[in-house]
Amino acid sequence: MHLLSGIVKATLKLSLKALKQNGQYGHFMKLLSASEEISSIGMLKLSWFRLIPIKSEKFPGMGSDNFLAVGRYMKIMSEILNKTKEESPTVFPPDDTQKMWNKKLNTEWLKLRELDTTGTATEIRNRVKTFMDSHNCPEIKKKHE
Repeated sequence: MHLLSGIVKATLKLSLKALKQNGQYGHFMKLLSASEEISSIGMLKLSWFRLIPIKSEKFPGMGSDNFLAVGRYMKIMSEILNKTKEESPTVFPPDDTQKMWNKKLNTEWLKLRELDTTGTATEIRNRVKTFMDSHNCPEIKKKHE
């Protein structure tokens, strides 16, 4: 049992660390707290399936029972983890506000047209403006996923 709880603990910590590094931690925690599967398991109040809600990487208690409980619903957590990859499409403000766009918006605009996205924020903003002002403004090459 201690080996299993050690594996679950390490997997949980590594997963949450990776989510933080990729900027998906908040989204994952929202999906986790809104999970119908986990809440329905909690409503059953099974004595052999303790359900301890995870609200942060500071998981309550380090007892093996807690990590054994997490191990039981780790499959559901992995399905939620897959949902974090489903990002909502970027919503672009009107073109006439492009001078106010941040680097992320300008880079996304270039990516959709399969254009060069390297450079500083100012360089990328100027590149997007040049393309937008051009009579031959590139069309979107790929559908945004």
